[in-house]
Amino acid sequence: SAVIILTDKLTADEHVNQVDFVNVLSTKSIRQANSTIPIFAQCLSSSRVSVFNEAGANVVLCVCEMRAQMLSSSCHSPGFHTLVASLIHAPPQRWKSSAWPEHLHREQEHQFRASHMVFE
Repeated sequence: SAVIILTDKLTADEHVNQVDFVNVLSTKSIRQANSTIPIFAQCLSSSRVSVFNEAGANVVLCVCEMRAQMLSSSCHSPGFHTLVASLIHAPPQRWKSSAWPEHLHREQEHQFRASHMVFE
C-alpha cells in the first residue's frame, strides 16, 4: 500500500502557500504514524519540493513543473500533449456497457476528461 497526497490544481495564487502547507503537515503526520509506507505528494510551488522531502515524502510532483515540462515537450514535439492526454484520460470502460443514450455517454466522458486536465 501507499499514500497519495493530491493538491487542488484550481487553487488561487494567493492560497498556494496555505494549500502546500496543509499538504506538508499531512505528509509529516503520515510519516510520523508510519515510517515505512511510501508517500507520493503533489505540490503547487516548486520551492516547496524540498520541504515535502524533509517532511517524509518519497516522491514529490510539482504541478507547475509538470505543466512547464508538458509545454516544452509540446513545443519540441507538436502533438505530444494530445497523445499523452489521450493515453491518460481514457474513460472507464463501464460507461460503454451501460444502457444510457449516446449523448449522455459523451457528456459523462467530457466531464471526466475536463476534471483531469493538466492545462486549464
